[in-house]
Amino acid sequence: MKHNRLKHCAHVLCHMFRGWRLHSDWETIVRLGPGMLKIDVLTEACWHDGNEIPALAIAKELRSWLLEDLEAHHIPLNKISEAKLEVRLELGIPEPTPAGPGVPVNFPCQSQIQTDEVVYNSTYTDEQLLLVSLGALNLDKQEKDALVQECLRMAEIRPKRRWRWPFRRR
Repeated sequence: MKHNRLKHCAHVLCHMFRGWRLHSDWETIVRLGPGMLKIDVLTEACWHDGNEIPALAIAKELRSWLLEDLEAHHIPLNKISEAKLEVRLELGIPEPTPAGPGVPVNFPCQSQIQTDEVVYNSTYTDEQLLLVSLGALNLDKQEKDALVQECLRMAEIRPKRRWRWPFRRR
């Protein structure tokens, strides 16, 4: 068994969750709210605070990557008894951005890949600003209107002078 490779796989699962592949699940994560998200990477099953939820797109991405990596390094899937990712979702207060409302989210992740011989663990923590639609936010109408107005105001702010190349074209 390639022990270093499995440790690497555990490490990558945490980093993939925070990466661009999570983009399609941003609104779902904000709607779920704070709590513990668990993903069984081998089956794509997902739970939020112990309640099963429909599979997230990131679960499929994680599984697909893991299977490809195991195959590329000649590690049989039947040697892996468990592969899971646990993420504590810590959501901040929605804030305006020029691109629309954003929600700061802290992602402390812990992954685990288990074989019959060894358990490989990895942890990673990162914060990201998730841009979401107003429908994903749990705000009343007045708060949503104020957030929209601030986003629009920020989008209208333009630099007074554009940057120019330091040389002239002839």
